[in-house]
Amino acid sequence: MDSVEVMRAELAEALVRMVNVTIENGRADAELALECLDVMRALAIRRPNTDDFLTDISAAEWIILKYLAGA
Repeated sequence: MDSVEVMRAELAEALVRMVNVTIENGRADAELALECLDVMRALAIRRPNTDDFLTDISAAEWIILKYLAGA
């Protein structure tokens, strides 16, 4: 496995932890997490070959937005 794949896997795991902690801590953390995801997306867009990571960011964002809609 190359270093890019390892990094992507670690970032995906971090996004999962972020979503879980966000849901545990409530609405204020959810709004902050969405802002962080926006920053991550803006940085990832500047780099080549980040489509998979952008998909992961979108998935994390979708879960948090679903949480906020039901909270």
